[in-house]
Amino acid sequence: MLKSKKYIIVSLIILIVMFMLGYLFFYVQNNSHQSTKFNSDEKVTDSLITRTNMGLNNLHGKRRNRLVTLQKKVSDEQFIGAYIGVKNGKVVFSGQSGYANSQKKVPFMMTSTLNIGSMQYLINNIMIMKLVQANQIHSSEDKVSEYVSELNSKITIKKLLRGSATIYINKSKLEDNSKTMYEDASQSPKKGYVSGNEQLKLQLIKQSSNLSYEDCFQKLIAHPMHLYSSYVATENDKSYASNIIGYKYKTQSGAPVQESQINDDFLYHNNTVNMSISDMIRFIHLFNSKKIGIDNKSVLYDDQGASSYFSNSNGKAYQNDSYGRYISIKMDGSSNAFVLVVSNFPNENLKDITVANEMINLLNE
Repeated sequence: MLKSKKYIIVSLIILIVMFMLGYLFFYVQNNSHQSTKFNSDEKVTDSLITRTNMGLNNLHGKRRNRLVTLQKKVSDEQFIGAYIGVKNGKVVFSGQSGYANSQKKVPFMMTSTLNIGSMQYLINNIMIMKLVQANQIHSSEDKVSEYVSELNSKITIKKLLRGSATIYINKSKLEDNSKTMYEDASQSPKKGYVSGNEQLKLQLIKQSSNLSYEDCFQKLIAHPMHLYSSYVATENDKSYASNIIGYKYKTQSGAPVQESQINDDFLYHNNTVNMSISDMIRFIHLFNSKKIGIDNKSVLYDDQGASSYFSNSNGKAYQNDSYGRYISIKMDGSSNAFVLVVSNFPNENLKDITVANEMINLLNE
């Protein structure tokens, strides 16, 4: 009888320990950089925190029916991707078709991650302005060469941010990503030379902050903006099931076939940023609301600044193609609305920007 009691007690202890270990594992997994938890300080996060799957329709009456009609058109035209409509800081509708990763049969979700392409140019500008505000860069009027000593040029940080001056770098040196790339840099175009402005921004960020680019991105962008599924991609990140894979155009009996992947090795070795769809929505919302921790009178928000990427006036659009990942953003500042469309297959009948245009019209009716 005594042995039986001891056996029960030991069994209970083992079960409790196993439960605690399981809980600890679950907690760690859900707080990694692939986590989808958000702070509820913005309405846009409130509407994302309760769902990771697509398929939301919060429209009413005729507009609700119109969305259903548009979704049928998207399906009939065999569009592959995801679309999200945001108005006044709230996700109003979302939908998806096809696979983010066809080999693993993973659909597009709010947690799906992809390279953000030229959107990173804006992020680099924000990081530089934050370093100015922290006095790690004394002024945007300073010469870049004061911080990147290898550069022999009078170009100022403000001109670099505005894109009103270009540094051209020997293409062969640019691919090596070495500091010597600036030794024979030019401010006028030359044969075999390409724009090196974004690489120069990376060097400016690293050398003025004394941090790696990844650490600076987490400190200045991801953490303060609560972008918990955003990171600088490395080789270790390539196998994530949440990654959106880019595919080459291929059809079979008239239907798209997600089969031939586009080689994207470059993205995992060159300080490129990946974001989840939900993080991208939050970032756009915060930038348009001028809640990114930057002075509203800074170069980022003036007429010549980087605001042209996500201008919330005149219904401007943003488009990008990065190794078969297509991003289209259509905005209408008068109603604080935007539509984000993400795709990974080049549909010749229905382009992602066309989807974005039709969806923004519906959102603003």
